[in-house]
Amino acid sequence: MNIKLLAEAANRKYRYFTGWGISFFIDDDTVFDTFRSGRRILKSINKNNINILSIRHIIISHDHRDHTGGLWEILNANSEITVYICPTFSKKTKYRIKKTHTVVEVSGPTMIKKNIFLTGEINGKNDKTNIPEQALVIKEKNALTVITGCAHPGIINILKQIKENFSEPIELVAGGFHLIQQSDDNIKSIIAGFRELGVKKVAPLHCSGKKAMKFFSEEYKENYIEKDNFTQLTCQDD
Repeated sequence: MNIKLLAEAANRKYRYFTGWGISFFIDDDTVFDTFRSGRRILKSINKNNINILSIRHIIISHDHRDHTGGLWEILNANSEITVYICPTFSKKTKYRIKKTHTVVEVSGPTMIKKNIFLTGEINGKNDKTNIPEQALVIKEKNALTVITGCAHPGIINILKQIKENFSEPIELVAGGFHLIQQSDDNIKSIIAGFRELGVKKVAPLHCSGKKAMKFFSEEYKENYIEKDNFTQLTCQDD
């Protein structure tokens, strides 16, 4: 299945020049998260020769601007999109989408199209604030690819819930792991958790943090996928 990384920022340089956030394009008609900048998303869609009118599904992992910011420009350009959100998104976000588009509030595991599933809302916190979040699961060739936004509920917690609902092994976990402020010991414990869960390949991005990227790289070696060297994911950064 074709997966592209439309936009991603993981350090101060990108955060300053292009904004903060992450966005994936999946299977020719599905967008997972929309970065912070609408201009950036539209530019990447054009550079990747994606017909914006072909987009049918947009999944928003959680209600933070670095994941919702580009949504409105895409919706303005295409009236035939269904948007998948968590039930606890703000009334303001829900109302703004529902004015023009179909909204699905995903409370539990849900298939949105063949071989593409959502975990549904998983509870999480950030600085003592509740931040429910959902992740995306691709089932292909008897294995799973997991795409995360920021993993506020805890990346291990997300993966454990996925394992409860799918029997297939996890081939790849890609996206934000939210480890940017974690201690060395906590990061190493989480990496051990990845191994215990049988995760074969990793691609920590966005809010994962440089230190976590380094530790994952040392542990996973050739099965650590650098942002600029994806075989499944094509990064479009300038």
